[in-house]
Amino acid sequence: MKHRFTFFLLLLFSLPALAQRDFRPGFVVRASGDTLRGLVNFWESRSQNQRCFFKATPTATVQEFTTETALGYGFTGDRIYEAITLPRDSVNTSRQVFAWVLIRGRAELLAVGPLFFARKDGEVFALTRSEKIVYIGNKPFKTEDRAYESLLTAYLMADCSRIDLTGKGGVPYTANALKQLFIVYNRCMNELVELPKPKLWLTWEWAIYGGASVSGLGLYVVRGESTARLSTGLAPTVGVELGISSLRRSERFSTRLGLFRTTAVFTGSAAKQTPTGFYRTDAFLTMTSLQVPLLVRYRVIRTRISPFVQAGAAVRFNTTRSAWYHGELSDQAQVFTDRGALPRLASPGFSALLGAGLHATLSRQVWLRAELRAEQGLHSALEKTSTFPDVKPVSGVAFLVSLGF
Repeated sequence: MKHRFTFFLLLLFSLPALAQRDFRPGFVVRASGDTLRGLVNFWESRSQNQRCFFKATPTATVQEFTTETALGYGFTGDRIYEAITLPRDSVNTSRQVFAWVLIRGRAELLAVGPLFFARKDGEVFALTRSEKIVYIGNKPFKTEDRAYESLLTAYLMADCSRIDLTGKGGVPYTANALKQLFIVYNRCMNELVELPKPKLWLTWEWAIYGGASVSGLGLYVVRGESTARLSTGLAPTVGVELGISSLRRSERFSTRLGLFRTTAVFTGSAAKQTPTGFYRTDAFLTMTSLQVPLLVRYRVIRTRISPFVQAGAAVRFNTTRSAWYHGELSDQAQVFTDRGALPRLASPGFSALLGAGLHATLSRQVWLRAELRAEQGLHSALEKTSTFPDVKPVSGVAFLVSLGF
C-alpha cells in the first residue's frame, strides 16, 4: 500500500514536467521571409523571447529558431511574436528579442516579459516606470514615477485630441489598460489592425458519465476472527464532471472535479478454525457510494482522437442499504439479520485514483471519452457490533464513457 501511494505521488508531481513541450498549430517566419506552417512550442518563460521551437508534423524533428534566423512566430488564432531591437535605454544595450504583439496599428503595443514597448513609424520606445521615495514631513513614502505617460501624451499620441491622461489618474502599467489606450489612439487615426484575441486564462467544460465498476471489500468477522474478500459484479455508475483548463498555460492539462454515484451488491464468505469448532460466514451487502474525485488530466497528443492519463484523489461517502450475514459453527448454527437501522461508515473514506483513456472530438463543441479508472482506498470501517462484520472498502476498477460539451 505504501509503495502504491508513493508511486501515485511521484506521478502527480511529475506531470507538470510534461508540459514543457506543448506544441500547438502555428507558424514561423524565417529571416528570408518564407513562412513555415506546422507546430510551435508554447511556453510561458523568458526563453520564449529568445528562441522558439518548431516542427512540421507531430513526428518531425524539432527545429530551433532565434532572432537571427526568424523574423517572428505565432500560434493559429492566438499570439504573434515579432523580432525587434530593444532601445538602449531600456536594457543598457541594444539587443534583439521576440516581442508579443498586443496591439497593431499606427502605434503598436509590444510586451517582453513584464515590460511594455511602443512602436511608431518603425521606431521602438520603452514604456518605463520606476519607484521613488517622497517625504511628507519626516516620513518617507514610496510612489510611482510614470515616465511612460509623459512619453505617450507628449509624443506618441499627441496627434489625437481624444487622449488626455492629465487629471484622470493616468493609465495603469498593465496590459489591459495600455491595450485600451492604444486601441483608442489607432481608432482615432483610423489605423487599427484587428489581431486574434488571446486565448482565455481559464476555460471550462462539463461532461455526463455512464458506465460500470467492479470493486472489492475486505471482510473481517468479529466473532469468528476470520477474514475474506467480498466482491461485486458490474455495478452501474453515473456521474457529472466539471473540467477547468488554462489554454494559455497548456492545452493538454486540465483539472477536473466530479460527483459519481454507484450502487453495488457485494457477496463473499469467510472461514476460521476456532476453539469451539469451524466457523464460516456468508455475507451479503448492498452499498450506495457517492464519490467526489479531483483529478489532473494530461492529453498525450493533440489530435482528433487522443489518449490521456490522469491521477488524483477522491472522497467517498458509503451507505449500506441492506446487509446480512449467516454464521455457522461445527456444533451449532446462528443466523443474524439486520433490517431497518443498519450499521454505517463512521466517517468518509479516501481513495487514490489512476486512470487512462481515449478522447474523441465529435464536433467543435461535442466530444466523447472512454476511460478506465483504478482505485486504491483507505476507507473507514463499518461500526463493529456483535451481529455484523467489520467491512473495509479496498480497491476497484471502473470503466466509464462520457459525453461532454
